[in-house]
Amino acid sequence: MIVGIAVATRASDGTHHWPGPNLYALEIGPDENAGTLAQYGGPNPHPQNLAVSSETRNRPTRPRAARLSAVGMGTAERRLARVAAHLMPAAPLPLASAPLVAPSPAAASSSPAGDSYRRVHGDVPSEPPEWCAATDESGKEFVDIIYEKSVGEGIAKITINRPDRRNAFRPLTVKELMRAFSDARDDSSIGVIILTGKGSKAFCSGGDQALRDSDGYVDFDSFGRLNVLDLQVQIRRLPKPVIAMVAGYAVGGGHVLHMVCDLTIAADNAIFGQTGPKVGSFDAGYGSSIMSRLVGPKKAREMWFLSRFYSADEAEKMGLVNVVVPVSA
Repeated sequence: MIVGIAVATRASDGTHHWPGPNLYALEIGPDENAGTLAQYGGPNPHPQNLAVSSETRNRPTRPRAARLSAVGMGTAERRLARVAAHLMPAAPLPLASAPLVAPSPAAASSSPAGDSYRRVHGDVPSEPPEWCAATDESGKEFVDIIYEKSVGEGIAKITINRPDRRNAFRPLTVKELMRAFSDARDDSSIGVIILTGKGSKAFCSGGDQALRDSDGYVDFDSFGRLNVLDLQVQIRRLPKPVIAMVAGYAVGGGHVLHMVCDLTIAADNAIFGQTGPKVGSFDAGYGSSIMSRLVGPKKAREMWFLSRFYSADEAEKMGLVNVVVPVSA
């Protein structure tokens, strides 16, 4: 396997300087932790000092270029070996016996010097994560969402919990989502955030039309605005990856929510689409611009203007989701 970098030498005919053809890459065998810098296209004739080929040696070069060729490639080899050790474990990871928590500092310090992969990443657990209910710093309980954190996994999961309304959001829902995302952002133990909907019938069906009147969407707080654009901006600006797990309907504003996430994993029963023209609504945020970048301007217009629904397989083919998996029971 080749872990990538290429180094080109520059040669001179006395008047011009041309990029040399000698490319080098770090080659790593299946049982090796460190690699050697070999000439691309053939074995390196001088692995000890990484000398260039005979063609390059016979080509006139300036003394400074020759010095850089000898010294610089040695530095590149050392750096690439360290990168390779970080990216590849020295030995297969024991998944069956892996702990659910990261190794202690003492255990990490006892790892072999060259095995920085295990020291940094630890072992990969083979069991499902254990979830614990979480609250934000205010300690106020959530009503419309479920906020959980995994034990020792660095994962936060935010679930829209209105299955009786196909997980449609109201002003309170958006407020609680923003509180949870803010807490996950500030929690240094969290590295990734999952956004999903309760049950397998819907991820999110957008704004709750039952609460909509001439003044907007009004819930029991008499707050007449969804302010969903604020939520979309928050997700887009989060410094941690946000993964949407979509089962069932992701339509309208719910469709936009999954698009603003970094990745989307769709169940095979997922249905995607926009509903704006059907309910007299418009794009109140990032929906149209992000969709255009994901599927192209023509397809985005089709989805917006015609309000068609698309299956998970169709969404995957057009680049709207990353992968389709079987829906869980």
